[in-house]
Amino acid sequence: MAFSVCENSIASTRQVPNERQMGRAHLDPGNLSEAIKLFCRLESVTAMPMIQKRNSISPADLAGRPLREQTLGTERRGPWSMFRGVRTTPSCNTADIRSFFDRCVSTGSPEQHGDPQRLLEYRLALVRNLARIRPSDVVLDLGCGNGHHLFALAPEVARGIGIDVSPGMIALARARLRNSAWKANLTFDVGNAEELNGIADESVDLAICIGAFEHMLDKRAVLAGIYRVLKIGGRFFCLTPNADYVWYRAIAPVLGFDTKHLSSDRILTREEFSVLLAQAGFRRSRSVPWTFIPKGDVPALVARLLTMLDVIGRHARLGSFRGGLSLCAWKEAKPS
Repeated sequence: MAFSVCENSIASTRQVPNERQMGRAHLDPGNLSEAIKLFCRLESVTAMPMIQKRNSISPADLAGRPLREQTLGTERRGPWSMFRGVRTTPSCNTADIRSFFDRCVSTGSPEQHGDPQRLLEYRLALVRNLARIRPSDVVLDLGCGNGHHLFALAPEVARGIGIDVSPGMIALARARLRNSAWKANLTFDVGNAEELNGIADESVDLAICIGAFEHMLDKRAVLAGIYRVLKIGGRFFCLTPNADYVWYRAIAPVLGFDTKHLSSDRILTREEFSVLLAQAGFRRSRSVPWTFIPKGDVPALVARLLTMLDVIGRHARLGSFRGGLSLCAWKEAKPS
């Protein structure tokens, strides 16, 4: 797999908000120095054993067995256990996940991690730069929620189809659609991304999955279904948390923070994602880290630390300091 997209090409586009627009605090040298010192102490305690353990598993091993159980951020309680992070909801099947997101409907599913409009513009800029949206595209939004991203993309595409496992979320999206100027080219239906029933083979130009892939149980089935419905030359774009992120991998376990909203949540490393994409049939993909800071899941002090680490990661090009994994994969014609 080739991961050759230059992050600077994304950061330089007009669509991507700059750091001040994203609402990041000004970082004075003293604060930055303290953040680095704190991280180094935490990393020296936990990171190396975990890195060695993960690197001992080859892509061939991943291809030949189920994804290993992930308990990032929930392994043990540390000295900051008074801050427990997110409250993890037990879940083991699709019905549990559906029930969780149906309960979220009562809040309207608001943005939790920053200014809603700025984060929306940032995410859409990533979609545009990696997936190259075209006016003729039929777009499938997997785990569309209340339709937030698909409504924003509607003026740029020919047709949009949103599916979500939660009937409550689809009801929210349909309610928005009734008063939308895009009623003619958007549809929303209850559906399971692991099955994609009702989506014809080779009927989709672009499939997107933003902030939902980590909640899907059978990721192999999801990717196989995406590959089936994509046209030759079609693209799959995904924004998801990064399992290599030092917050999930090292800092949260030491401080005793829970990081999962659902106990069945499973985030992937770039290596794991690459293996699953290859198994599904995708032969070409590109990925870049993106700024994901889970502000809604942590106290303000921790959010500042993570913001500082993101600044360091962007300037030093350290993907493990960045919270998000952004990738695009292409369905190509098989060699004759």
